[in-house]
Amino acid sequence: GAFGEKKLARLYSEPTNMTDTDYILVSVPTERDDMQSLQSALGRTSTVSRFDAPDNLRVGTLDELVSLSDDLIKVDSFAEMVSVKIAQTFSDLTDGDTLKVQDMQVPVFLKRFTWDPARFNAKLSVRSLSQNIQKHLGALETHLKTTLQAYNKVKSSLQSIDRKAAGSLLIRSLHDIVEPRHVVQDSEFLVTLVVAVPKFAYDDWTGSYASLNEFVVPNSSELITEDSEYGLFTVTVFQKIADDFKSAARDRKFVVRDYEYNQEEARASVEERTCLVTDLERKHVQLVEWCQASFEDAMVHWMHLKALRVFVESVLRYGLPPNFTCMLLSHTADNTKKARSVLASKYSHLDQASADMKGETLEVPGMMQGDYFPYVSFNVNVQQIAKYLH
Repeated sequence: GAFGEKKLARLYSEPTNMTDTDYILVSVPTERDDMQSLQSALGRTSTVSRFDAPDNLRVGTLDELVSLSDDLIKVDSFAEMVSVKIAQTFSDLTDGDTLKVQDMQVPVFLKRFTWDPARFNAKLSVRSLSQNIQKHLGALETHLKTTLQAYNKVKSSLQSIDRKAAGSLLIRSLHDIVEPRHVVQDSEFLVTLVVAVPKFAYDDWTGSYASLNEFVVPNSSELITEDSEYGLFTVTVFQKIADDFKSAARDRKFVVRDYEYNQEEARASVEERTCLVTDLERKHVQLVEWCQASFEDAMVHWMHLKALRVFVESVLRYGLPPNFTCMLLSHTADNTKKARSVLASKYSHLDQASADMKGETLEVPGMMQGDYFPYVSFNVNVQQIAKYLH
């Protein structure tokens, strides 16, 4: 009808800023026009949409339901944590990309959630469904952990190589600087030394290097590179006096680098970096794609778990046969108190014990841990995830 069309139009034109949005699941015994009647009571405070929690699951005994109620709280927290971890990893790896669930933004997915009987068979017991969800999420978490470790290992190896290549000429790796043409190779008597000279001492070096020892080859010094503080010079000397030359150079504040040109090592060093870059890029792409697919997977499993919780609590609260309607309320965080107040007055008749509480919360032992209301209710905490969705 017209109400439905207007409501849908409002639903999907809503801003999708989740960091400031609270989502509350509410389950009440089914009456005619539940959604319309609640939406009318809430007015503009909150948007109501149907949440497709099944009512045909296998119940088991009351004891089993009470035990399940406690277990599902833990699995719910675990599902949230896994979803947040995946979103955080994706956010760390990308710049401005967004995560979707079944091609929808997360707020739209929540409002259009429908139970998937092909993946979550209602013929299984609630405990089996819960265990399957937990197992599946556990596998996602394990995969994320190992894949991220492998990615970070390659990343830190590359950073280590780049750090060595980015330092001062006093300490940095020289494999990518010194070339075959800079050095004397395969000589029985001569060796080329590589010397870091402070920029202010260039003239001093040029004027004195040949006289530091009588066995220095004249005119053999060449500036091959420089950074902000030092220049790197080569000088060729007789091998037998190399140590004496280093000592004499050190006295004049010239630093002979402990470096021997080796073409194989130089080539291997360049190749190692190239391989690491390629490997990191490949791992990056794979991890981003995995996060996109697995975030959807985790969110779908998490919301099915929420639906299981709704079913269990509704049966515990309202009895058998299961006959309840589940709705999702979404509103800005500053409207939550107002929404709870409307819910309290609308559904206080469901539970006289808490009818006088006017929407306040009560800590009660047993079935429902945390906030207690006269109706079944859970928060859907997507604010953490929202921080990582661009």
